[in-house]
Order: sequence, then C-alpha cells, then structure tokens
Amino acid sequence: MNPQSKLVGITASLLFVFSLVASDAAFALRSTKQESFTDPDYLEWQPKVVAILVLSDNLEVREIIQERLTKELEKRGIKVFLHEKLFPPTREWDEKQRGEIYAKYSIEAGIVVGVGQSSQDIWQYGSQTWGTANATSYGNSATASGHSTTTAMVAAKSTASFSGVMVDVSEGRVAWTADIYTKASGTLIVGAKGDAKAAAKGIIKGLIENNHIPKK
Repeated sequence: MNPQSKLVGITASLLFVFSLVASDAAFALRSTKQESFTDPDYLEWQPKVVAILVLSDNLEVREIIQERLTKELEKRGIKVFLHEKLFPPTREWDEKQRGEIYAKYSIEAGIVVGVGQSSQDIWQYGSQTWGTANATSYGNSATASGHSTTTAMVAAKSTASFSGVMVDVSEGRVAWTADIYTKASGTLIVGAKGDAKAAAKGIIKGLIENNHIPKK
C-alpha cells in the first residue's frame, strides 16, 4: 500500500469511529401520556368537517399543532378549517355570525387545543475531543496534517401539558375532552417544537381511542 492510500485509510477510520461515538452520544427520549373522555350523548360521534383552534401565543407551537392535526385528520377524510382563517382577529364575532359561518361551511365540530405549563432545563455534563487528518500526495510520497476539536456535551429535558376539547358547534356542547402530558430528555435539542408535535399526536390518539375519527 502506498503512503497516500494508507493515510486516506487512517482518515476514513477516524471519521467512522467519530460517527459511531457521535451517534451514541446524541439521543433524545420522549414519552407522552393522554387521558380522554367522551360525553355519553356523543359516543362514536364522527364529525366530517371540523374547525381547529390552538390557544397559544407561541406562533411556532400553534403552527406545528395546526399542521399536524390537519394532516392527520385529512388523511382520514375529514375536512379541516382553521379557526383564525374563519374568524380573523380584525373584529369581534358574535354568536350569530359564528353560527352563520359554521353553517356556510357545514362545520360540525370545533377542536380546541390549550397549551398549559411547560419547563425546560439544559446543562453541560462533559466534553468530547476528536481529530481530523488530511493527506497530500507528492509523487510516491505523502504528508499528513490534522487538528483536534473539543465540544461541550450538553443535555436537556423538558415537560409540557396540553388540553384538548371537541365541541358540537350546533349545540355548543363539549363532546370530548383530553389531557396530555409530555416529557423529553437527551443530548439532542428538546423543547417547544417537540412538545407541540407530541401534543398533536396525543390529540389524534385520544380521538381514535374514543372512536371519533377512524384509524386510517
């Protein structure tokens, strides 16, 4: 084996070893619990057209939950409207006006998601150093150069709670309600974005378990 090939092989080995170490060091674990209940008058009620409202000041959280719920509901043949599009915050909408809008688009139910308390902690638990190598060929000879890099190893954990309600808009009655709690920890970034995804997943899971939407 010539010197250049040998150095290239060493470089590849270093990168392979680092990728294994990095994959072991970078991880995130999340668990989500949900508890939901259906009013006896609405057992197996499956609305075909719904409006979604997410009560959150965090635009990213609101958009993630809306997008995830819309995608999952539309997969199941349910037509979805966003509450803020139906009733833009440009004026006050009274009960009569809301009823007219619901009737115009044949909306049967409203799904309201509330964002509760959340917390996040981040801490450094160590550091990691690795090296890189470069090979340069000059005819039948080769030279190598390299450097080492050290990065902090950071871990995080987060918790968040959410609530979900499905309302029969024609009667103004709560048909279904749910509480969702999610927590995550690891060396990957955990926080509001992951919490929002977990909340949407919990809502869909609860609606399926209570037979308000089909599995697929």
